Amino acid sequence: MKITVLIPYYDESSTIISTLDNLKKQTLEPDKVILIDSGSNDSTSLLINGWIEKNNKTDSFSNIFSGKMSPSSSINLGLTHAQNKLIAYVDCGLEIPLNWLEDSFKLMQEHNSDIVSKCIYTEGENVIDKSLVAQTYGYMQTRPCLTGSLIKSNVFDNIGFFLDNVRSGYDVDFINRINSHNIKRTIDYNNPLKYYGNNYAANILTAFKKVFTYSLAGWITKGDKKPILYLLFVGFFYFSFIYNHHGIFIASYIFIRGYLVPYLKSYENSIFLYPYFLLFLPISGLIIDVARFSGYLFSLFNIRKIIEAK
Repeated sequence: MKITVLIPYYDESSTIISTLDNLKKQTLEPDKVILIDSGSNDSTSLLINGWIEKNNKTDSFSNIFSGKMSPSSSINLGLTHAQNKLIAYVDCGLEIPLNWLEDSFKLMQEHNSDIVSKCIYTEGENVIDKSLVAQTYGYMQTRPCLTGSLIKSNVFDNIGFFLDNVRSGYDVDFINRINSHNIKRTIDYNNPLKYYGNNYAANILTAFKKVFTYSLAGWITKGDKKPILYLLFVGFFYFSFIYNHHGIFIASYIFIRGYLVPYLKSYENSIFLYPYFLLFLPISGLIIDVARFSGYLFSLFNIRKIIEAK
């Protein structure tokens, strides 16, 4: 069975060669690899073109410039160029197991699945990155993800492409649409994907920008209840000050957001053995919440402006 691999990229010059080498060395070699440039500002595209020429892969590897596009729009553009019955999608910046496609195809046949998804292992690099990972993915955890999935092309015929023009949320939206149809998804828990370098963000400023940008799609992501929960949270915060219970609210927030959430997400108690984590866990949680609420609020006002303009 022929497989097309789609890879959206944006400023991935530090890892793109490793990604291409891993695809070249797959035990089940893809028939076609389509790389979609989302408007990179660095040398990624030149590196890709040079690698294709050097490795004589002009027939099987192609590099498409999509302009300033979001990752989801870039994947959708790649889908319009894909002609095989099996589509694999993976992000840059990930260590791809050399048996990724072979194992996924075997599982698809074995379970008669429409989609086979990989898992991703998250740990982090520095203390800030590890704290952010504990607050989001879970520290030293292996969890299912959409990137790295092998998908039958008729799935897109049934439920459509990815949510367009968003930085994030398109995976959640897509999985929710899968669950609402009779589409069988199998999870491969063996040989998880891993990040090169930082798993979430190297510093607080980068983390804030990332969370804010990712949150702009919250209101249009099917099944995402977080925007409403954050509005309720801010409401509780407001009323706690009105009724002079702000001390209890703040203490509860530090305990729940700072320690209980990462504990429940991580199941890895060793993170609490280091004093610097006890400091950065609440800080990272606060950064995520402020950035996320700001993104939700900003996008909500923009949606209202669009509606009023119509």
